[in-house]
Amino acid sequence: MYSGDTIVVRQDKKRPCPKYLEALSSWCCQKIQPMFEVEMEGRPSKKRRDLVLAQVTKEKFEAFKERYEKEGRVAKY
Repeated sequence: MYSGDTIVVRQDKKRPCPKYLEALSSWCCQKIQPMFEVEMEGRPSKKRRDLVLAQVTKEKFEAFKERYEKEGRVAKY
């Protein structure tokens, strides 16, 4: 399912690593987007939205990326 385009720019202006971007895209599609979909199905509330946004951290992504790389996974898109 196509969900749009994304532009990624590093603060230091270096080229982003393709494998890092692949893991980031997979994390967004497989972990983050489903949480937002659940939030949108029910009666939206600030508390529930904040719970979802609390999951969007660099540390949580890095943990996902580490598992993603260890398992040799490939992006599902």
